[in-house]
Amino acid sequence: MRRGKRESARCLPRTPWSAAEHLLDAGAEQFIVVDAAPSYRFGRARVDGFETTVRSRHPTATIHRIRADWSSPGAWRASLPALREAAASGPIGVFAISDEMAIGVYRAAADLGMRVGQDVLVVGFDDVRGAKWVQPALTTVRQPIREMAAAAIDELVAIAHGADPQARIIELPTTLVVRGSTGTSGAGPETLSRESPRDRPRRESV
Repeated sequence: MRRGKRESARCLPRTPWSAAEHLLDAGAEQFIVVDAAPSYRFGRARVDGFETTVRSRHPTATIHRIRADWSSPGAWRASLPALREAAASGPIGVFAISDEMAIGVYRAAADLGMRVGQDVLVVGFDDVRGAKWVQPALTTVRQPIREMAAAAIDELVAIAHGADPQARIIELPTTLVVRGSTGTSGAGPETLSRESPRDRPRRESV
């Protein structure tokens, strides 16, 4: 029996561009991107989307890309020299490809006497449980976990019924959760900026 060809899903969130626009709108003109080693495809997509958006709106912006392991201590060590170098002018926009790495940037900023939410504007990725409990609360990208899981299950079911998997990209909507680390009031309600695969983000208070 010949199997029909079917593409396996690879979920690609598209909110790195709205994270970049948020930092640009907040006044950042120089940026630090905290990338990870080892590098994975989803991490590269986050970094590339962010940098492309910054360049499209601000071609002369300075972007420092640094690499650390997937941990807070690793991001802390890597971001110390980058923040020190960029401290001459600000605010500095920081995009970390995970919330855990973003927390490392908090520590580095504190060590240098810099204020997160004022001197350093930080955006993470994942919206882990602790993101809203750090001070100031972390602005981050929330992924559509249920939709991602459903897409993966659909693919597994199709394969179990004889479909032949091939590479396919599924773009799912993600949400930029705006909190105090990018200059908004830590005491106020968080703001959500949702991005669909077709539409630019719409802002709504919750």
